[in-house]
Amino acid sequence: MNVSKSRRALGVAAAATLAVASLFATSGTASADDMSAQDTCDRGEVCVYMGNTLIDSSEGNLSGPYGPFDVQGKIVNNGWQHGGADHIRYTLSTGGTPCLHFPGDGNNVGVIPAGATVSNIRWGGDC
Repeated sequence: MNVSKSRRALGVAAAATLAVASLFATSGTASADDMSAQDTCDRGEVCVYMGNTLIDSSEGNLSGPYGPFDVQGKIVNNGWQHGGADHIRYTLSTGGTPCLHFPGDGNNVGVIPAGATVSNIRWGGDC
């Protein structure tokens, strides 16, 4: 085998190794955008996810509590525009009461940190 063929064979082997390794690579953190590809939240609902797994959804309020989350989760407001009842507020055990807009009106996905608990998920007016 000449040198040119040996280099080509090594290059092909290295490329194959990288391709296989990329199949098993995982990111240490995920953003809400990264998780959105797995959404199964029906239009008109608020949905709670642990990782990419839907754990609850409703067209009404959700009391919870949900958690503590083993992995990062999210809340998705997939509601319709409806004055006085189209934004979602919820309570995080890590502090705060975030507010999510309906799709097309601003941020409609809230991240739930790993280890947190979420409760009092309520529809309401403008943030």
